[in-house]
Amino acid sequence: MRTFVIALLLLSLICGGLSLYGVYLDRESEALLSALSPLYDATIKEDWAHAESLLSALEALLEEKTPRLAVFTDHDILDDINETAARARGYAKCREAPECIAEIETLRAMIEHIPRREALTFYNIF
Repeated sequence: MRTFVIALLLLSLICGGLSLYGVYLDRESEALLSALSPLYDATIKEDWAHAESLLSALEALLEEKTPRLAVFTDHDILDDINETAARARGYAKCREAPECIAEIETLRAMIEHIPRREALTFYNIF
């Protein structure tokens, strides 16, 4: 009986840890996504000074969150996100709205994919 209780306790801890892990990834992804909406709006309006300042803020946010996210997620996806943000910055400096918007939407898709990619589901296991 004692072994059963210990196994049940360990299973509860694992399930609780996985739940907290999912909540953490969702929260971090939402923080990054919330920085993209004003950036998208500034780019659509071609307010380049504001867009460049928002891109700087996004890159600072990415720099802050990347080390913690790297513990839980694949480093390649984080590298891709940083590269895409750098390309968006380059397009904003060159005043290329369509290309910058495309990079912002790519960033959105990559960031939204993080929690789904790391979730413990049958799709991810098999």
